[in-house]
Amino acid sequence: MSAQGRPKSPLRVLVVGAGYFSPFQVQGWQRIAQGVCVGVVDPDTTRAHQLAGRFGIDAVFEDGCGNLLKPHQD
Repeated sequence: MSAQGRPKSPLRVLVVGAGYFSPFQVQGWQRIAQGVCVGVVDPDTTRAHQLAGRFGIDAVFEDGCGNLLKPHQD
């Protein structure tokens, strides 16, 4: 963390759920410099791929539990 209490590098965010509110969450993270969405997790991978494609997010996962311990998100 910097002296102002902000992280030195962006937070890598895994978006959980690709339902109605998910675009608003992604837009919020993309508006601030401290957040970068690195993946979308949803059992409905079709919806997850649609959300990821709409916002330029590279990764899609069907099961978030196995991804919580991976180093690509904070």
